[in-house]
Amino acid sequence: MDPVMDFGHVYMLVAGADEENQAIMVNFIKVGDIAVYQRLLDSKPIIHRVIDIGADSEGRFFVFRGDNTSMADPVPVRDAQIEWLSVGVVY
Repeated sequence: MDPVMDFGHVYMLVAGADEENQAIMVNFIKVGDIAVYQRLLDSKPIIHRVIDIGADSEGRFFVFRGDNTSMADPVPVRDAQIEWLSVGVVY
């Protein structure tokens, strides 16, 4: 996520205290926000920027992309996969 976030910076992230609050937090996400999501249960968390929000037969999804690439992440992200929302960076 360089140049916004880089090694050594402190990221301020928020998460819901429970499932209900997590759902409320996810409802506030908009295009341009930075969030952390889990692609697979056993994978490392990914921190990328939301570039699109859509819906299909399975419900709402988010499209993410890192700031240093022109390609979107390959798989849409569902609400339940989003773990944290970035609220700031300390440089």
